[in-house]
Amino acid sequence: MVITAVFFAASTIPTILWIKDRAAAQKLPSGENYLAIGFKRLGRTLKSIHHFREFGKFMLAFLIYNDGIMMAMDFAAIIGGVLYGMKQEQLIILTTVNEKCARQAAEDFIPAAE
Repeated sequence: MVITAVFFAASTIPTILWIKDRAAAQKLPSGENYLAIGFKRLGRTLKSIHHFREFGKFMLAFLIYNDGIMMAMDFAAIIGGVLYGMKQEQLIILTTVNEKCARQAAEDFIPAAE
């Protein structure tokens, strides 16, 4: 867990140092909170998504792809842990190998889908 936090913290340092925010800071309107503003913007974005058909297709494809990869990893971990009695280290190796195989299978399917 700590190594992951350190990795992500170190990865954000170049972004923080070299990419400047172009937008001017906006003040929070009175009677509003950031959560409500975020949901309003999300609703506005979802209402205008029909203008961005390719983005919608991409998000749908990503959802299906990601769901398939996660399902394959979850089932492998459940089967490995329950059926075969694998320990944590073995399950980590199993899910890593399973993820690589599932990703390769999905990439091999791309030419058939086109």
